[in-house]
Amino acid sequence: MSTPVGMVGAVGVLSGALGASAQAAMDPTEPLLQFGAVGVFAFLLSIAVRVLFKQQTDTLARERSRADQLAGELSELRDKIQERYLMTLEQATSAIREALAVTRAGR
Repeated sequence: MSTPVGMVGAVGVLSGALGASAQAAMDPTEPLLQFGAVGVFAFLLSIAVRVLFKQQTDTLARERSRADQLAGELSELRDKIQERYLMTLEQATSAIREALAVTRAGR
């Protein structure tokens, strides 16, 4: 059984194309570099976007952590203020009771 010469050539071209597409699938920069300067620019732009996105997500995580910490501090301060307010209110109530007792005793 002999294979026609045209079939051998087609198989060679097909296997070469499959090998090139497999290599392109392995290297994500290859398709960009095929476009020359525009591809290089697109590649550098994608790197810049990735770096800026990572920077933003890191900043967001730091700010959320800081907000949680400040919310905790605010809660502590609110509790202290309420405690002092209640003590002052209790002292004022005692003073009013004493004043009423003195005025009632004076009548």
